[in-house]
Amino acid sequence: MFSGNFAKGFVTGLAKTVSKEIDDDMQQTEDNISRLAALRLERAANNEATNKKTRTEKASELKSMVSYLDGSTDAAQWMIDTYGYDRARVVAQNLAKQKQSLGLEPLDQIGLTQRNGASVTLDQLIDSNTPYLSLGSLDSVKGSVAVGFGKMFGGDDSASARLKDLSEGMMTAAGVEIPSGEDALKTMPPVLQGNLKEYMLGRLDTPKEEAERLYMLANNLQSKGKKEEASTLRNEAEALMLIENAVSVSTSGEEKWTTTKLNAAGLNIGEALALNNGINAKKTPTGLLIDANTKDTMRSEYTKKQAYLTNILDKYVKSNGINSYPDALYTIKTAISDNYMVTYVPPADDDSLGTFVVDKDTKLFNATPAVSNASNAIINPGGGSSSLNTKPAASGGGAAAINAPSPAQLIVDQLLQEQPGSPKANALKNILIRNHPGTAIPQGY
Repeated sequence: MFSGNFAKGFVTGLAKTVSKEIDDDMQQTEDNISRLAALRLERAANNEATNKKTRTEKASELKSMVSYLDGSTDAAQWMIDTYGYDRARVVAQNLAKQKQSLGLEPLDQIGLTQRNGASVTLDQLIDSNTPYLSLGSLDSVKGSVAVGFGKMFGGDDSASARLKDLSEGMMTAAGVEIPSGEDALKTMPPVLQGNLKEYMLGRLDTPKEEAERLYMLANNLQSKGKKEEASTLRNEAEALMLIENAVSVSTSGEEKWTTTKLNAAGLNIGEALALNNGINAKKTPTGLLIDANTKDTMRSEYTKKQAYLTNILDKYVKSNGINSYPDALYTIKTAISDNYMVTYVPPADDDSLGTFVVDKDTKLFNATPAVSNASNAIINPGGGSSSLNTKPAASGGGAAAINAPSPAQLIVDQLLQEQPGSPKANALKNILIRNHPGTAIPQGY
């Protein structure tokens, strides 16, 4: 229909028009990419500032939490995993308060299992608990980046890829970083197991108040047939009452019957029991270390009677005043020497005193001596001084040689010198659980 110059001019004009539209669409596509990249850079910069502020706040909170838990990042990780972040902070602060008011160590109460390998780091805790802001996906703008002919030449995928490359390049050039907590979660070691009981979270402020609360809980458990749990709470209550009474009992002067004095008396009683019953032992700064070769029956009987005698001496002195201690210790050590049972009778009323009753018809120590002649027993002072006269071992193998016990056995022997349920006993028990898994915990502890 068209011919000649007209047709040629029409085609040429149409081609120029189409070419201009293509150029305009491609330019509009590039303008969109540049505009969106600039917006992403602006949002990334804002997010980075928010993330830095949030991370600083989390770092401060987690450093406080870890300090409440005696510096244990593993304990903090367990608490966050168990209670959630916000409640974990409250519980950690509560445990630190209990340490101040009741002398209970946070890690002893939590009772973490032993970590095999590196502990979780503070940075891992911070990054995994910081709610970092991230940039949205480019999928939401994928269809609106390329325009007209721009969709034909390369299409939406190509335009989105150029937008991604341009925006990331601009963020790198500007030094803007968008962190993620996912890397911390991927590299964190697994959460350890803990044994913090729910009743431990509601402790009262003083040893006496807390002991009374535990006695009530123990009675409730006992009525439900949960004897073992009730016994555990009673032991803990007795330990708290020991702390309460140790600082409250005093003479008319300033001297007090303290836990330190009671521990020294327990060591004195333990030495007398060991010597009189042929048990080889060694004095250490933390107590009497029983020879690893001592028979289990002897060790068990020694542990029970040493704890029993220390307990009745404690009750006697608290009832009669600290000036009664020398007479009390003399009575108990005489009973040990004669192997007569001794019992404590509390005062009948406020005006009377507690007394000891010695039963010559009942044996105090009911186990076969560890050696053929009890006089051969050795109390090795271990390099320190001892108020107890010790005897050398008889020649010819009359006394058992003291073999060097394992580190776990050393801790077990120290544990056996402590009152079951006492804070120190619980601390030693938790050390065994954490550092020497598989070690048998003595019955009653």
